[in-house]
Amino acid sequence: MNYRSNRDKELEDLKVLWEEYKYRHDLCWRIIFQITTAFVVLSVIPYVQTNVVRGLRNWVIAMPMLGILLVLFSLLVTLNELRIFYKVKTKYREIQSEKYGINHGRNWYIFTWFVVFYFLGMLAVGVINVYSIRQMWIPYIERTAEKNE
Repeated sequence: MNYRSNRDKELEDLKVLWEEYKYRHDLCWRIIFQITTAFVVLSVIPYVQTNVVRGLRNWVIAMPMLGILLVLFSLLVTLNELRIFYKVKTKYREIQSEKYGINHGRNWYIFTWFVVFYFLGMLAVGVINVYSIRQMWIPYIERTAEKNE
């Protein structure tokens, strides 16, 4: 009976660890998808709302710049979540290896690099977008507004 209760406790601990693992992994993906959506929306507003560009002029770049700040903040939040995620993942995989002989190798942190490069790519696109809006799009909208008057 003692063996059974120890085995049940181990299984319960493994289930709790698995739920935490799934939660952290899902949270990281949700952050990525939600921030990407918000970033894209904030980035394209100057292109689809030309009346806003005419009214705000250079202030219209505040929206894509907000997208850049959102990406930076989200990168920090996601890195913190990934730190917690990898603690859980490491423990879960240790148990898998010890109890079940499942060895996943040592490339556990590759997801973090993918996430960092993805966010850095969004940052680069955001900076290029702000520059393009300021240097090309705003002057273009102003020229077309003058022609139509």
